[in-house]
Amino acid sequence: MTTSPPPLPQTTASAAAPLLEIAQLTMRFGGIVALENVSFTVSNGRIAGLIGPNGAGKTTLFNCLSRLYRSERGDIRLNGRSLRRCAASDIAAIGIGRTFQSPARKRVELARALAVGPSLLLLDEPAGGLNHDEVAELGALIRSVRDQLAITILLVEHHMGLVMSLSDQVVVLNFGRVIADGSLEEVRGNPAVAEAYLGTRY
Repeated sequence: MTTSPPPLPQTTASAAAPLLEIAQLTMRFGGIVALENVSFTVSNGRIAGLIGPNGAGKTTLFNCLSRLYRSERGDIRLNGRSLRRCAASDIAAIGIGRTFQSPARKRVELARALAVGPSLLLLDEPAGGLNHDEVAELGALIRSVRDQLAITILLVEHHMGLVMSLSDQVVVLNFGRVIADGSLEEVRGNPAVAEAYLGTRY
């Protein structure tokens, strides 16, 4: 008597697809190229750190994601849905929450972004102006938001200790281009990243 092997776990295209897809995003302001062919994906349930020197295009990318800016070329997709025709007023309804660079009341800003029940949370320099203990508390709060609420997070932050302690994935921008995208270990070992931003300290 022979027995059949156990069935393989079933997978679907939707299970494998990333939550956020950014494809060849290009944005210019006059003759200045703010973003050029920016492409990367973020899987569901991840915390992704978006880093780079001042002027690299991080806030411009967030503004494109929030539909405050309309990109010249490329596409942004959330759960496979293109955002090209979405207005800024549609963003909360389709599942994107965002904090802005604010000098005070960080928890209030985060609570406001979470109030819309997002599947994707954009955090724009949440550690700005915080002391060491407050940064540690913020890191624990961000991690609990991901773990307990199952929210995917894209984080722009200059506090490298916070980024490196939280991020499952790190995307590095420089002069509007993606120069690295991968795990913390991969990005740390990338010579272009060290030259552009991290330096030998990391």
